[in-house]
Amino acid sequence: MIAFLGLFFLFSSEFYIAPGDNIRIIIRGPDINSDVTAQVSNEGEYPLIIKKTEITPDGTPYFISEVLTVLKAGGLKVEEVKKMIEDTVRTYLGNVKVNTFIISPRYTVTINIGGEENTPGEVKDYNPVFTIWDYISRTQGINVYGVIEDVYIIKRNGEKIYIPPESVFTYIPEWGDVIYIPKKHVFVEGAVPVPGAYPYVEGEGPLYYIGLAGGEIPHRGNLGSAYVIRARTGEKISIRKVTKIEPNDKIVVPERLFTLKDMIQMLPSLVSMGVMIYTVFFVQSQ
Repeated sequence: MIAFLGLFFLFSSEFYIAPGDNIRIIIRGPDINSDVTAQVSNEGEYPLIIKKTEITPDGTPYFISEVLTVLKAGGLKVEEVKKMIEDTVRTYLGNVKVNTFIISPRYTVTINIGGEENTPGEVKDYNPVFTIWDYISRTQGINVYGVIEDVYIIKRNGEKIYIPPESVFTYIPEWGDVIYIPKKHVFVEGAVPVPGAYPYVEGEGPLYYIGLAGGEIPHRGNLGSAYVIRARTGEKISIRKVTKIEPNDKIVVPERLFTLKDMIQMLPSLVSMGVMIYTVFFVQSQ
């Protein structure tokens, strides 16, 4: 898999070298036969190492490694790094043949819009000058899946950083970062046919979301006693006092209690049923 990624990135002209990438250099010449792979450091530096063959007094060959110089490779494109390495090698060793391969085991920057934090997102090539907005604008967008007010960066070590809206256009992610934009929901529970989470729509009130959940269940749900639990504060408020639902609020339609009023309303039906049963038995007894 790593080899495949390496080949892909090798031919991607827009791929930028970053810390953690491996660069393999093969050098062939009259007096040298070197094949060395080294890693770009966290500072973006790459040690240009060659492997030389030496002979012991008894004629036994052995290899030694020598660092010719340290190159600043981080942030450069693949072709720029290859040219820099080849020019530097020939400066030190003369007219030799140089082959350079980029092997990157990393994903670059991941954009996760509207999913859970640990779900896969869309992977984009790392670019050292791209802001969060540059990455988002090159993916599926945020109109349906998220909102610009809720943007987080999840670092490689799992640290989660909130990015204020004004910083989305200036904050430059590092390689391996995840740009996470959670989807906003409204939760409807209780005596409704289809309880669950529904996409947040700005400006809508409780009845809109209850309608999405199928309305109250007849003779079971008590819409008049329904209430909202605010996600921000945990406050419980009657839906009669709520004009607009906020992101991630919970709407609860409680079960209807069997009251004296319900019994009075059901009395005509019970009387009719009793008369029907009496009539059936009376006819059979004749």
